[in-house]
Amino acid sequence: MQGRPSAAVVGSRSTLVSPAGSGGLRARLVRGAGSAAEPFVVVHEGRYARILLAELVGDDGVAQSRFAWKLRVDRAPVGTSSARTPPTNAELDRQWQLERDELLRVHSPHVVASVAVPAALTQSLPVFYCRRAACYFHPVCPDTGAPLSVCRDDAVLQAAGLPPYAADTVRYLHHGRADGPPTFYRIGEAEQRGATRIADLPALIRGWARIAHGDQPSPELPCQTCEHRATCYPGGDGEVPAERELHAVSFYDVDSIALELAATDFDTAITRLGGGLPPERGTRSWMAGGDVRGRALEALRLKLAAFADVCRGVRDVHDGGRPHLGISPANIVAFDCDASSLPANWRMRFALTDLGGARPVRLPSPGGDEVLWQPGRQVSEDEVSRRFLSPTLRALEGGSVTMSVACRSLPDVDGGSQLVIDVHRAGVPSFVLPGDLLLVQPSEGGATVSARVDEVVAKGLQATVRDAGGAERWAGRTFDARLSFARRSGPSAD
Repeated sequence: MQGRPSAAVVGSRSTLVSPAGSGGLRARLVRGAGSAAEPFVVVHEGRYARILLAELVGDDGVAQSRFAWKLRVDRAPVGTSSARTPPTNAELDRQWQLERDELLRVHSPHVVASVAVPAALTQSLPVFYCRRAACYFHPVCPDTGAPLSVCRDDAVLQAAGLPPYAADTVRYLHHGRADGPPTFYRIGEAEQRGATRIADLPALIRGWARIAHGDQPSPELPCQTCEHRATCYPGGDGEVPAERELHAVSFYDVDSIALELAATDFDTAITRLGGGLPPERGTRSWMAGGDVRGRALEALRLKLAAFADVCRGVRDVHDGGRPHLGISPANIVAFDCDASSLPANWRMRFALTDLGGARPVRLPSPGGDEVLWQPGRQVSEDEVSRRFLSPTLRALEGGSVTMSVACRSLPDVDGGSQLVIDVHRAGVPSFVLPGDLLLVQPSEGGATVSARVDEVVAKGLQATVRDAGGAERWAGRTFDARLSFARRSGPSAD
């Protein structure tokens, strides 16, 4: 199996990460209400990620600090409309890697920073948790006892009648053994595809009964040596008590980021600054005390300071030449600076988060690929975040269309020639504007060429090819091509 992550739990089952190779630090999740379906404290739930409250602990088991564990969701996000297709595995992989890279690049008190944690925590094999035994473990194949991980081997997937990993929108767990059974596990409905069995989460947990009561050793599965195994796996078919005790922290391979833990979200913080929430008992919130007029002016000053914090964060992100494109209340959090001499409302520091909000678009150019930035799905498909995009960016849906194009060669000002592409009005998307850039990929195959839209008029669209290398033979021809539109945006886009 290609790309299998390293194990993260072996050797320390009461924590997410073992002390081996982690400098003695361990990580564990903070438990929530005992009766809740989710055993841990959830800070945030989104389409692409969920944030759990976690803490680093020392060898003595005492918590040293808490952090926000941003974890990729198990269920594949669906498209927001009939015109939107769900994101592929490759697209989501790139999105998460982009955010990791940005966090390493941007260092600012007004941008939420990553937290130094054991490397095995952020990327590892899938992780399950047993409520009864209070332990973490990696899931194993019920038939082979081998650890399960996301199958990225296209040869294995295609032999089983499944799409290649990068192009699919669903992930599958597999044992990775050539001589093992053709069984895959996923979140969703179970099905049989010829000889390939696709099983779901309940089937996986029920299948562990064969290991719990069998002789085949599987050190990763704690049920095999647990004193409660007879209670959790009493025998017989159908539902087993273990299904109520075992919880998938991450059903698929862990893909996560450890972030500094904010005190509260933007909406709550602004409500507090406006006097809409009572102060915490025993704390002083205002310099003006009970002076109503003075407090109103103070609230205005604090809200302007919050706005300035956000602007500083935007500047620091943009200093690297990349727009944020995801600025909205949902992507701003507040921290307590813990300066005890100041009132509580004056200790707030605001910071930007979700740095993966802009996606790169690479356009071939004569001097090398040009990288443009467009709103990513978590911005363009979110009804709240979209309101904060500029109208020109909000109109551009990152669209790609297949249409018939006609090419002609015209003389240029230098005495040479330039290649011009014409598209009939019926095929031009309504959001296209002059100055937009597009990628032209012939349906018959061949080189992909970039062009700039010169005009959009009643009769259609005209664009000039920026680098005709590899496209000289297009002159005088009409053919079908896929056009992918992109809008130029720089740091001023926010």
